[in-house]
Amino acid sequence: MQQRSYRFIIRGTLVCVCLFNLVIGAAVLAQHHDKRGGDPANRAGGKVTAINGSAITVQGHENSSTVINITSSTTYERNGQAAALADFKVGDFVFAHGTRNSDGTFVADRVMGGDQPPRGRGPRGGPGAGGQLQAVDTAARTLTVQNREGETKVIYTTDSTKFHRNQQAAQLTDFKAGDFVMARGAVNSDGQFVAVEVFGGDQPPHRRGQ
Repeated sequence: MQQRSYRFIIRGTLVCVCLFNLVIGAAVLAQHHDKRGGDPANRAGGKVTAINGSAITVQGHENSSTVINITSSTTYERNGQAAALADFKVGDFVFAHGTRNSDGTFVADRVMGGDQPPRGRGPRGGPGAGGQLQAVDTAARTLTVQNREGETKVIYTTDSTKFHRNQQAAQLTDFKAGDFVMARGAVNSDGQFVAVEVFGGDQPPHRRGQ
């Protein structure tokens, strides 16, 4: 009888330990998620397509449209400086933090952005993307490239993007399928890679040391 009781206590202790570990693990995961930017439902952003007194409409991933509702308590920052709603304009890039109501509407408590795509924290303005050019869409202002692993990636450009082809100043329309391109820029809140600069040409890039 004592042996059975002992086994029951051991099993109960193990169950408690497992439950404790699950709780701690969940807390750690939640904390890690918060460090990476919190709940995605509390964020919205993209390129501004319209502004009125109560909302900012932005164009995001795959040309989807999102309405960022604002209130008298919403604060603003443009190009790193405290600003007002009137300082923003169509064509700006904005990122908003706020809350999403039960009906799906997004209300911002803070709006940040400016006339340049968001830059990463890496050297020379952030991460890069590149490969062999598969297609150029001048209407959507995008370049689709394929890297060495065969993966395709869409590079978004703006009116502010600078282009260089064969070491000469160029335009988006100067690039063509088969070119080799590299872009630097940043990934926006919708997961789009927006280029600050695109350079390349009809020859593959030379490796250092050759």
